[in-house]
Amino acid sequence: MAITDRTRRLLWGRSAARCALCRRHLVEDETDVSEASVVGEEAHIIARSPGGPRYVPLTADQVDHISNLVLLCRIHHKQVDDQVQKFPVEDLRLIKGQHESKMRSRTEDETADDAGAEPDPAPTILLVVHTGDQLWDIVTDAMAYRVAGLEDGQAPEQVVDAVDSFLQTVVDWGEISGDVKAKGLGSVRDAKRSMHAQLTEIFELDLRVFGIAQSEPSGHPAVGEWLVATIAVTLASENSILAV
Repeated sequence: MAITDRTRRLLWGRSAARCALCRRHLVEDETDVSEASVVGEEAHIIARSPGGPRYVPLTADQVDHISNLVLLCRIHHKQVDDQVQKFPVEDLRLIKGQHESKMRSRTEDETADDAGAEPDPAPTILLVVHTGDQLWDIVTDAMAYRVAGLEDGQAPEQVVDAVDSFLQTVVDWGEISGDVKAKGLGSVRDAKRSMHAQLTEIFELDLRVFGIAQSEPSGHPAVGEWLVATIAVTLASENSILAV
């Protein structure tokens, strides 16, 4: 069984023809010398075939159901299938749900807005951090940091304090990442292991960690863009993907 035309139309419509990860528009307009180009792909969250990304046995109806499909650009389709540890089933389902909900809300807002009003820019989705390797990749070589923890009242004081300490430690690792790399692969490995141990302590407090590294305008003409590491900690019970 293949993806039906109806399922395909629903997926593209709910996703507003945009990649669920980078929000790129997935249809390139035609030009005077070329036809329009579709640059998006319907990605399976759970693979159809044994050995495929995140495979578990599903019926033919289940594997091509819209709930098992997420709309991605070609680059991110390849990335989520190559990096299955970074993009497990749970995370992809959350990313899909958040994206489709955001696109639906944006469409409703644009309908209600006065003609000519500019829509809000799409937020950047933070990915769930599972390992010290992921955390290292986010903070290494960063030139600026954006962190978000818990507020008093959201959790017991010792949990709030533990989150603050964790975030400060992550920033500290980022600031010395250049020196760590200069000492060689062994030092980098030790740093990743230490960060993973700290992550484990956070998880044991029933918390989740999100993060991303991306280039942003520095605000300084002489600097141009710089790498910003964003790290956030939330209660596991919130069960949502964060965006900035």
